[in-house]
Amino acid sequence: MRKPNNKAFLSVMLRPLELLHLDFLNFRANSIYRVKHNSQIVYMEAMLNDLFDPLERRIRIVNTEFKQPVYFYEPLENREVYHYEPEDNDPVHYYEPDDIVGDGVDFSVCVPPQLQPEGETAETAILTRMRGEIDYYKLYSKNYNILWVQVNN
Repeated sequence: MRKPNNKAFLSVMLRPLELLHLDFLNFRANSIYRVKHNSQIVYMEAMLNDLFDPLERRIRIVNTEFKQPVYFYEPLENREVYHYEPEDNDPVHYYEPDDIVGDGVDFSVCVPPQLQPEGETAETAILTRMRGEIDYYKLYSKNYNILWVQVNN
């Protein structure tokens, strides 16, 4: 068995087994990582930062603030519009349509613009991968959006 041909033959025969063992170890490490993380914000932020921004860890998850829109009506509709009365001490805030988050979004994933790739194909690829990871961990009933904005701590 100590002859060079026999060693080479044995090495060739064991190589697939070594590769299979490495695949198993990688699968085990990935499974343990997935079990240690869940849908809590801190764990999802950690997971996203581990995958997409491991050095600076700037990806944040922000709960959406639901703002009730103020509706203005046409004079012919003869409906009341509520405005601020100083004695009520309850001001009415007017928002731009972009400020009112609708469509049932429960949280926003804020990704720094520095991580946004140049090409549209690369951006689609990173967003698809990010959505896949978020969908794996988030609760089924929660909706989200991904924004390319900087969030300060």
